[in-house]
Amino acid sequence: MLPTSLQLVAGAVVQGVAFSYAYDTGYGPDGIGSNFTVKVAGEPVYVSPQLDDYAYSKDNTNYSSPVPVSVSGLDIVVPDVKGTATAANRIEIEFQNNDRNLQLLLPLSFEVTCAGSEPCVAAPPAPPPLPVEVFREGWKDEHNNTYGCFRIPALVRTANDTLLAFAEGRVNGCKPDKGVNRPIVVRSSYDDGATWSPIRLAVPPTPESVLNYPAPVVLGDKILLHYHTSTGVNASVSSDDGLTWTELGNAGFQGEGCAVGGAARLSDTRLVMACADHAEISDDGGKTWRWSQGNISKGENVSGLGESLVTADGRANGVSMFIRAGSNDALMNHAVARSDDGGETWTEARLLPGVTGTTCQGGIGHDPKGPAGELLLSAPSWPNGGLGGRRNMSLWTLDGTSQSSSVVSQQTIWSGAAGYSVFETSGKQVLMLYEAGDHTYNYGIKLSKIDVERALFI
Repeated sequence: MLPTSLQLVAGAVVQGVAFSYAYDTGYGPDGIGSNFTVKVAGEPVYVSPQLDDYAYSKDNTNYSSPVPVSVSGLDIVVPDVKGTATAANRIEIEFQNNDRNLQLLLPLSFEVTCAGSEPCVAAPPAPPPLPVEVFREGWKDEHNNTYGCFRIPALVRTANDTLLAFAEGRVNGCKPDKGVNRPIVVRSSYDDGATWSPIRLAVPPTPESVLNYPAPVVLGDKILLHYHTSTGVNASVSSDDGLTWTELGNAGFQGEGCAVGGAARLSDTRLVMACADHAEISDDGGKTWRWSQGNISKGENVSGLGESLVTADGRANGVSMFIRAGSNDALMNHAVARSDDGGETWTEARLLPGVTGTTCQGGIGHDPKGPAGELLLSAPSWPNGGLGGRRNMSLWTLDGTSQSSSVVSQQTIWSGAAGYSVFETSGKQVLMLYEAGDHTYNYGIKLSKIDVERALFI
């Protein structure tokens, strides 16, 4: 007996399917029923009768008796569809509801008969590993300071293969978004994120400062860390793999809204940093900064440009920016702009219809093992937009071969409450660091190792 999400093996010949179901049909006028269709590899094999004789019950006690179904003589050849399950290589149930709110009692299982002796059902995928908690409300740092909240994650891998995870440590709790006593904290991992050092201070708190948006970038054996204060964007540097930090002062940015998540490094000297509607560029390893030659214009239906992150996207001089954008659609809150010349000029910011959810900062990265120009994007994705809040941390891949930036796949990383996120892609596996918790997205910050799905998402 197998779950309804089973994936069929390419080339298998399905000869029969057996299952049973119990149903509840909801509401509506008598005599107007609902029905459903079972499809195998896209072909209908069973259509239920009109089901209208079990009125809806709030306590789920009024389901029908089990209805057995056995279908034989099918001879359906499963096509060879690369990657994850699609309609062409799995069993699907399609509802024709007719306003009757048809419900089937779960779990619903199928018994599949195929020709030959080889298995015709793919083994279920192994469950993804549980995320590692890197920061959590109530944890202390090495000086015994207790933090009421951790927010705004950042993640880099040093030249010595050390992972450094940064966050804003909010001693007095998450709210309001701007306040005092909020140092930038950091932890180190020497085993690819499995275990972490005690929490240290990268930038200590000051009575008047707001320390937001830790934005690290690795430059050879040094780590440059930008962050917002009440007086502008400052920088610190570490020369000992993130153990100690030296304040460098004001970073000299030309505009506001810069230094979120980190910089895209195109060479040993060329850095590109995202800003609200442009980019900042350094040609001397972060010592001095200037505006990009062109600003980023708002594309169709884009009403505003907010928090932005950049990544080198694998193309020659290619840089891509993921933007928290305003629009007239409550579910469309993210846009992408691209540069072909190292961040000097940019396409307009185009909304991504396939990336839906409430408004929130999103992460961007490029997996070097993937195609040039392909982007990894992350953000909360809740189908009811703001009504559902920040939940369901999702990963999308975007095609880099066309200007349309079409979504090619989506997968859920964390189904609970979730918020800001970043990627690290220079190691053996893609890593994502993100705000996540059971009920409140700013409850803490987790790390997940990602297996990227690149099959066409239908």
